[in-house]
Amino acid sequence: MNGKVHGAAGMALSSFVLTIHPQNPVVTTAAIIGSAFLAILSDVDHAGSSISQLPGFNLVSRILSLILKHRGFTHSLAAVVLLFIILKQNDFKPILIWIWVGAFFSHIFLDLFNEQGVQLLWPLPYKIALLPGMISVSSQPYSLVQTVLFQTFFWLSAIFSIHTFMTISLGYSQLKFAGEFWFQYVAPYIPII
Repeated sequence: MNGKVHGAAGMALSSFVLTIHPQNPVVTTAAIIGSAFLAILSDVDHAGSSISQLPGFNLVSRILSLILKHRGFTHSLAAVVLLFIILKQNDFKPILIWIWVGAFFSHIFLDLFNEQGVQLLWPLPYKIALLPGMISVSSQPYSLVQTVLFQTFFWLSAIFSIHTFMTISLGYSQLKFAGEFWFQYVAPYIPII
């Protein structure tokens, strides 16, 4: 999978959770932006990844790629637990912790469908792939499956984000007509998607 797919999946997950558990604008923004970042963080062990292109991460990625195998520790349940502990120790709101850990795990889950698999049970040396080679998702940057996944996650993220921000905005303002329209004609159909 490429970084766009992982980032869009993390944002879609966070946006969906926020439609069910709306938060204030600051928490909502932190949740969505943090999810986009944490959904690509697992690839910090790969020098050519999307996250290695971010300022400050190029050097970190190069160093980690010399020390760690790609799709090893950073794609394991141990990394998920470590992230949870770090976030918990820093007293983030529980909703943010669960959304961010979910976004991080979404990367690992999606890479289980890659032909190389992931070392989910690190430090055990076994890589787990859920699909056999011919029907697995390629790591090639422009495969049809990745394009479809990206478009799906992108539009789900957009729909859920719009709903979340409309709910927040209408909760803090006096836009009575817009609120009635949104909650009567749009919001009831979002869970169907």
